[in-house]
Amino acid sequence: MFNVGSVVSGKYFFDRKIKIKILTEYINNNQSFTLKAPRGYGKTSLIEHIFLNIKDKKTTPISCDIKRYPNIDLLTQSLSEKYFAIYGIKNFVQKAKKMVTDLIDEIDTVQLSYNDIKTTIKLLSHDTQKLEHLCSMLDEFETINIKQNHKTVIFLDEFQDILKYNYPEILNILRATFQKHKTITYIFAGSIEKLMYHIFEKYSSPFYKFGIVLELDLFDKKDLKTDVIKLLKNKNIIFQNPMDFDDILTRLNCHPYNTVMLLQKIYYLLLEDNRNTIKKDDIARAYNLAYDSAKRLIEAEIERTKNIKGTYKLMYDIANNTADGLDSNLRYLRNVQLENLGLLTKVSKGKYEIQDSFMVDYLTAEVPK
Repeated sequence: MFNVGSVVSGKYFFDRKIKIKILTEYINNNQSFTLKAPRGYGKTSLIEHIFLNIKDKKTTPISCDIKRYPNIDLLTQSLSEKYFAIYGIKNFVQKAKKMVTDLIDEIDTVQLSYNDIKTTIKLLSHDTQKLEHLCSMLDEFETINIKQNHKTVIFLDEFQDILKYNYPEILNILRATFQKHKTITYIFAGSIEKLMYHIFEKYSSPFYKFGIVLELDLFDKKDLKTDVIKLLKNKNIIFQNPMDFDDILTRLNCHPYNTVMLLQKIYYLLLEDNRNTIKKDDIARAYNLAYDSAKRLIEAEIERTKNIKGTYKLMYDIANNTADGLDSNLRYLRNVQLENLGLLTKVSKGKYEIQDSFMVDYLTAEVPK
């Protein structure tokens, strides 16, 4: 319960009710979109939770984390495996390369024909797949979908990693391919905000205005409280004083990763002591344990700021609410640099905040260098 660092869905998925409603409507209407947020905000969990609740049997989701595929060959193969698994064909890539006759016999039993998939079979027979192979395969998915009256939703997680394939014009080619498809909805997510900005929001990028770009916010305090208290009640666990929970959520700023980490620490403290009542001291102990668990990650993020002149000092000044001594132009530049790193969030014109409460705790205890 209260898992961190892994995909969460079902009864352990918290909040995001409004986002779920909006994103589900996008999917129902074939509206492609991009989801931006720092790591630990639950982007993947949100999309996978929505996928589990798709009611239209003619709509099938496919998920691929691009970070897992070091080359475009493996990405192409993974997409083909997952797509044809929809039709009950397992180990499609292996069969396409080595057992074509058996594959053709299997195709006949699942309402597909050889003509439907001959392009994909031919492409997969090559020792290596190229970018144009990936695009041709997606075009064939589109053709099959139209014939089968089917829709596919393809979720490309950590999409900024597509750039590591180092193909000239890769964004131009992918955009030209994706925009042709009427039965495939594309969902993109990424945690390196600078790269996601350059791909989806920079005017000169081929993906500029491809679909809708959304930012995933902090948890909603009211909805989060309702979900957590309900889940704990099912385990016969209560807060001695419900206001203690309210206070710690305020201190945490309802930061997704930090909040779930704290709840996990509280839960295991109760298990250790064989208790079912959460006391104020439990919350304080759990906060310190959660902070200690996150400290190494915070230090790694801080180290990144020290490699960009002036950004660490600005982070320190924001956390400690002290004057930064910068002119407006330089302050804007530094703010944007930190926003691109995912360390600052713009909350209004000219105003930026550190939304990670553990980061604030770390910086307020630091001596500026």
